[in-house]
Amino acid sequence: MINRRSHPWISRLRKLPMLISPYTRRDRRDLMHLLHYDQYLHIHLDWNTVDEWINEPNTPIFLAWEGKQAVGVMAASLPLGGASWIRLIALRPDLNADEILAALWASLKARLLELGTGEMAVLVLRPWVAACAEKLGFAQGNTIVTLRREGNTVPPALRSDVQILMGNWRETPAVVDIDHAAFAPVWRLNEASLRQAARSSASFTLAELDGQMVAYQISMLYTQDAHLSRLATIPEQQGQGIAATLLTAVIEQFARRGVDSMTVNTQQSNVQSLALYHRYGFQATGLNMDVWFCQIG
Repeated sequence: MINRRSHPWISRLRKLPMLISPYTRRDRRDLMHLLHYDQYLHIHLDWNTVDEWINEPNTPIFLAWEGKQAVGVMAASLPLGGASWIRLIALRPDLNADEILAALWASLKARLLELGTGEMAVLVLRPWVAACAEKLGFAQGNTIVTLRREGNTVPPALRSDVQILMGNWRETPAVVDIDHAAFAPVWRLNEASLRQAARSSASFTLAELDGQMVAYQISMLYTQDAHLSRLATIPEQQGQGIAATLLTAVIEQFARRGVDSMTVNTQQSNVQSLALYHRYGFQATGLNMDVWFCQIG
C-alpha cells in the first residue's frame, strides 16, 4: 500500500490543504466519479475506455485530494520513443482549477521524466484544454484534419506485384514494426493499442512485397460510414504506390458491402498523405483538432 504522505512523487500545495498521489486500484471509484464533471474533462481519443486502461501496469496517473475527496486527476500514456500523450484530465469545477492542474502536472511530469519521456503532446478537443496547455508550457505544433470521400469509384491499384492479405490481430508484432518504422515517436501506437484496433476493426489488411510485410491498414465501420483509422508503410517503400494499393483494396472491400462513404484523419503537415487522399477524392470537412506539444526532458 502506498503511503501518500511519504511517497517521492507526492507534492503539496501551500495555499490549499491538498495532496497529490499516484493512482492505486483502491482509488478507482474516486477517479471514475471525477469523470462526471464535464466542464473540465479531457479524454484522449483512445482504443480503450478509461475504465479499461487505468489499471495497465505502470500507467502514470495522479490524483489530487482535499481531505478524503478526490478533486482532480491527470494521466498520460507510457512513453514510446520518448514521447507521451496527456490521456486524461478531470477537475472539479467549483475549486481553483489552475492550482489543481499545476500540482497534478508537476507530479505527472516528474514521473514521466523518470520513465524517459522527453516530448509531451495533448490533443485539443475543447477550448479550455488549449488554455490549460498554454499555462503548463505547451505550444500548438500541428493540426489533425478530417477528410471525407463519397462514392465507390477509385483509381486502379498502382502495384500488381503487391499482395493484399487479410490481417489477424495475432500478427500485431509485425504490424508494430511497420508502425514504429513509419511514424515519428509521438504518432506511434503501442502493441496493446494496435491489437485492440485490429480486434475491433471492420477491415484489417497487410501488404506483402517479395515475401516481406511492408504496409498495413486498419479501418472501422460506424453505421454506414467507414473510417480509415491507420495506414502505414515502411519508409523505404513509401511513395511507391503501396499505400495506394491498400487504399484501393479497402475502398473496394467496403463498396461490396454497400458502404461508399469513408473518412480519414491525418496531420496537416503530412503532405504526402494529403496528396494520396486528395487523389482518391477525399475532401476536407473542416473538423480539425489541434495538437499542442511540450519538451520536458
